[in-house]
Amino acid sequence: MLQSSFRSVAVAASVAVVLGACGAQDTTPVPTQPDVTPTGFVRARLGASADAQPTLRGPSLLLQGSGSPVAAAFQAHLDRVAGSAVDVVVLAASLTTSGSRTPECDRIMDLRGVASCETITLLSATAASEPAVVAAIDRAEVVFFAGGDQCNYVGWRHSPVIESVRRVYARGGGVGGGSAGLAIQGAMIYDGCTASATSSQVLANPFASSVTFSEPLFAFAPLRGIITDSHFVARDRMGRLVGFLARFATPPASGGASIGLGIDEGAALVADARGVATTFAGTAYAVRLERAPDRCAPGVSLVARDVRVVRLLPGDTITLGAPLADRGWLRTVENGRFTQDPYTLAP
Repeated sequence: MLQSSFRSVAVAASVAVVLGACGAQDTTPVPTQPDVTPTGFVRARLGASADAQPTLRGPSLLLQGSGSPVAAAFQAHLDRVAGSAVDVVVLAASLTTSGSRTPECDRIMDLRGVASCETITLLSATAASEPAVVAAIDRAEVVFFAGGDQCNYVGWRHSPVIESVRRVYARGGGVGGGSAGLAIQGAMIYDGCTASATSSQVLANPFASSVTFSEPLFAFAPLRGIITDSHFVARDRMGRLVGFLARFATPPASGGASIGLGIDEGAALVADARGVATTFAGTAYAVRLERAPDRCAPGVSLVARDVRVVRLLPGDTITLGAPLADRGWLRTVENGRFTQDPYTLAP
């Protein structure tokens, strides 16, 4: 069994009073975090208080490279789920550091077909068993996992909250997430529970202490055999994704995932039940090792040839989990370095 750890979060609320340039007090209130319930969660709802109860026609998956909702993609996600207004629940594992208690819902409420959006933040693994949270998810038609730290989310495995999210998808609703919320969607999870690995670290040693995985939270059919990664180009994560795939192609981890899906900041994919996904707003990459790595062992740099890279631009479609055939281009990793730029076709 792959291990994971849950990081506890300390919560504090404070109000600051700032002196103005002329010495007068500025009485503008500074946003404060809400009080935490005894069971370790907080809630904040925007929009209608009554449940929408539309007829569902999904399911749909929303996969984002960063945490802030991508408007065009989220709208397509909503339209696929229902033809009338829906209730959205945003799940988070840490309190927001922005001035708003509901940063994702602030954007989501501007979209067509949203009756309400509720942010529920769980600050402990035990809160993922709270009946009130489960009931709120069971009443929703769309669930979105916020960004943050995916190691916090993996502590929810086998919890009633995860089961309720699965029920949303099974009855034709929408599920997805961005950044850390993307990382937890795939067939295996890079959990980052020891550190956040860089491409150079993983290519130099695919078995580095920062490369830790957790078993999946979900089993969504379109993401079978896929591991996801976020902030892809912005943080140069191609190397680490290839290293992850090399690990899964090497015993005893064989079979964990065979395709990597890296999504850049501001980009998103929306996939239907068959796994047919459309790219929105930015760039994404599908990556596959066409053959086993030549060298993937602890303490030594990676050697892998025939690494297939497919770049997805806005409007491009792909069937998730299907062979990439002859799309894209092939790249080689020699002694822990790409011999050519993996992000473009140009040599």
